[in-house]
Amino acid sequence: AKRLPLRDACADAVVSDLPFGKLCGKPHFRQRLYQGVAREAARVLRAGGKAVFLCCGRSHATDALASCEKLQLCSVEHLTMEIEVMLVTLQRLPDQKDDDSTDQVELGNFAGIWGHPFEMFVEQRTCDVFSQLTHMKPHEMLLADVGGGNGLFAANIHTRLGLLHPAVCCDPNEEAVEEARRRPALRAHVADASAFAQEGVANAFDLVLIKEVVHLVPADKVEALYEGIYGQMKDGGVCMTITRPTDPPYPLFEAARRVWTSRQPPVCVFEAAMRKAGFDDVDVREWRYPIRCRLARWLALIRARFWSTFHGFSDDELEAGVKEVAKGKDACDFVEFEECLLCVTARKNVK
Repeated sequence: AKRLPLRDACADAVVSDLPFGKLCGKPHFRQRLYQGVAREAARVLRAGGKAVFLCCGRSHATDALASCEKLQLCSVEHLTMEIEVMLVTLQRLPDQKDDDSTDQVELGNFAGIWGHPFEMFVEQRTCDVFSQLTHMKPHEMLLADVGGGNGLFAANIHTRLGLLHPAVCCDPNEEAVEEARRRPALRAHVADASAFAQEGVANAFDLVLIKEVVHLVPADKVEALYEGIYGQMKDGGVCMTITRPTDPPYPLFEAARRVWTSRQPPVCVFEAAMRKAGFDDVDVREWRYPIRCRLARWLALIRARFWSTFHGFSDDELEAGVKEVAKGKDACDFVEFEECLLCVTARKNVK
């Protein structure tokens, strides 16, 4: 278990029923074993991957598994059995890079574009809201992620909520769907949001997630999107739309800001469409998260057109925009802002 015949960063998940109990050695032996297994799990996991361990229900076991600096503790679930046991879930952190690397974005103490802690923040908020609004047991619920990309977010939500049935994940990108299909927690297929809404599977889903894609749905199809989703949901099911505000909080050049505003409908559009489709208890929550990023890296992201906002600009126009953002600043400076997500929830109440 401490020397797996696998290459580095090759797995999305590691699961192990670790030795525990009086017949499996003294506590100090098991502690060293758990530490070694955690290090090996961190080696073979990709960034964002999960490790789930069944072990004895004592705090020293959790401490040993969480001692690996490349793993972050996600949850500890105590199980009622003949002896005290627990399920410990950890997530692989991205590898750190040197401060001078042009590939690093400083978000808290982690590297990445928005980074692992932000994704953890969104995952936790999403699960908290679903848990608050649903009254069913996890093994009874079926989740659909519309526009779920490679399925990593849906798979993590599936794990965090403790769902039994595989989640459904759809996306128009075939390569992303192929990656999603390799995740055991998912059933993935190629479809955009509008196509998914018209699939006509009545009363199928308890939870539907539409994360950061609804602004791509043509304005004249938004109402049909929610009508179709409403028909596919069970009574008492919860639909969650995660989107961004019309006025972006990011350090954009003025022309890019206008493009963003023109393409990002106000959240009231989605609220109204949900109500018209028949949903009740429509509510909006605002999630904010502080971002700190080196100016040089932020400008490199703009040049790389990392958002579709920048796709319509020529190289010359983009370079002029970069100069506008950088005016009066030093390349070693940081840009700081609050990322803002708007979470719109609605319930299909029992009629």
